[in-house]
Amino acid sequence: MKNINKYFLAIILIFLFAPVKTSLAQNFATDSKAHSYWEFGINGGLTQFYGDLWNGNIFNYSKDINTWCYGKGLTFGRQFNDVLGLRTQALVGELSGESEKFDARFTSDFLEFNLNTTINISNLINQNNVNKRINFYVILGAGLTNYQTTKYKYNSDAIIAQKGFNDGNGLDGKVLEFSYLGGLGLNIKLGDHWGIKLESANRLLQSDLIDITENDRKSDIYNYTSLGLQFRFGKAKKKAKSNNEITLGEINKQVIEDNKPKIEPVIDDVNKISNKETKQQPVIPPKEVEVKKGEFKEKVNNETPVKSDEKINRTPDLEYRIQIRACYKCRIPKELLGASYSLSPDLIKEDTHGSYYIYTIGSFATYEEANSARTRIIQINKIPDAFIVAFRKGARLSRF
Repeated sequence: MKNINKYFLAIILIFLFAPVKTSLAQNFATDSKAHSYWEFGINGGLTQFYGDLWNGNIFNYSKDINTWCYGKGLTFGRQFNDVLGLRTQALVGELSGESEKFDARFTSDFLEFNLNTTINISNLINQNNVNKRINFYVILGAGLTNYQTTKYKYNSDAIIAQKGFNDGNGLDGKVLEFSYLGGLGLNIKLGDHWGIKLESANRLLQSDLIDITENDRKSDIYNYTSLGLQFRFGKAKKKAKSNNEITLGEINKQVIEDNKPKIEPVIDDVNKISNKETKQQPVIPPKEVEVKKGEFKEKVNNETPVKSDEKINRTPDLEYRIQIRACYKCRIPKELLGASYSLSPDLIKEDTHGSYYIYTIGSFATYEEANSARTRIIQINKIPDAFIVAFRKGARLSRF
């Protein structure tokens, strides 16, 4: 009856544990704008028992009994964001121990199922850089351990007692024990999908009887230290920045410096105006623009007026847009710009002009329409550097 109660307690805690972690994960995801994915892993490693029948030396063994034994397992879970994950694990292994004080030794086979959460300490401490190749994390959870144990005399193979051989409430008549799980892990990313995991976690059992020796200890403990291979699938995690891409936190550092001249911007036919600021490549901005009979005349700071043969007649091929951002020799993902300015990425157009990547919204037939839209963008979308640019047949004009 005692084991049955523990079994039901474990089931209740596991099902209560999952929704709490899911809620926490969703809350953090809102703040970190993190991506999630599913993961599957295989692992293998060593087990170590800490209990009454333990000689007190982690690396010591005598006779034919080695206090280090082997284990292997599978994991399956979901990473909710850059900090929180939830996994289930199945583990098969052996345990052994010996104590001259109790004149006994034991061997045990066990099968464990647990549910655990992982907390990425590296990303929790430094949320501005969540694309690190190496991450440290904490493991916390609970599980059920099915085991069968044989206890021997210390100096012989004479069996003193056995437990879990068709006399328990677990699988195949094994003894069923509830356990708490805690440990540390190291994850090394090998690419977008693969990774290596090194983990070490202790299991604290509810009883002091896995070695069939009862003493002052309230419960037995065993450790599983493993090396595993992880495969991530589903929605991919954010990629680390490349030479042509920058993260949202670095956009402001890679835009053109304020002392570089800016052109007046342009926009697409939008009633929904995208929020994004863009500092532009060095081009000569028009200071005064007059529209007369479909032709443009301009006066530029320290420049002479445009000659008559330089006038641009407004045609269906000529359009005005509002430029919100530019970056020298680097691309800014539209999704990042959209998230930064609360805009739909579909409203943003990407073009190149010289060595710059430029980002614009809107399309207007006249300068007045574009200027009106620019005013709304500055006031409503808070893009103070937005300005008007002209395009002819899809190519940006340095002057208009």
